Amino acid sequence: MAYNLLKSLIPLIEKYEQETGGKDDLQDFLQWAAGSKNNNLSRDRNGLDIPPGENLEGVLGKYIVFLYRYARSYVKKALEDTALSHFDDFAFLVTLFVDQALSKTALIQKNIMDKSSGSEIIKRLTRHGFMEEFPSELDKRSKLVRLTKEGTIALLQTFEKMGKVSMLISGSLSEAEKIQLFELLHKLHHFHLPIFMEQRHRSIDEIMKSGRA
Repeated sequence: MAYNLLKSLIPLIEKYEQETGGKDDLQDFLQWAAGSKNNNLSRDRNGLDIPPGENLEGVLGKYIVFLYRYARSYVKKALEDTALSHFDDFAFLVTLFVDQALSKTALIQKNIMDKSSGSEIIKRLTRHGFMEEFPSELDKRSKLVRLTKEGTIALLQTFEKMGKVSMLISGSLSEAEKIQLFELLHKLHHFHLPIFMEQRHRSIDEIMKSGRA
């Protein structure tokens, strides 16, 4: 039995070595094999469980929206007994935790949000004492925002539960599937980011005509 399995692996290993230039790494091989298998399975749309009257792109969009809603519901539960009220509060504070200090515009853009909504979040967090403004050393006329001591404490108190939320969101995916999903979402992020930054005020038709899609 084991010998038959070994025989079936040999052609796969040979293909891996050809595609990677003879790379000798077990973990990399396992990830490559999982990705190769998934790619082969996903080439034919006819075998997918797509409801009548819908198409693949539409279902993908629907599942992405559903995943966003699932995530927000888990986050709401995780923040129930903390000083933070919303997922966006956590997102803004953790961005400052990583970057230390940012302009308001940069903070809002890093969280992929429109200016008016982002400004309201900054005002709320500042009002609660979790964030503060201070003059930039490079340009005294401009102001930056940073975490306060209270904001840091409030954020750190959420880390354990938010870590559990992250694990829950990834569901039953294997390690290889998580890596593949990361690569796909990373690719989509870098496709959509320039649209958000430069063309978000345009219509869908104008964006399509720009060659981005």
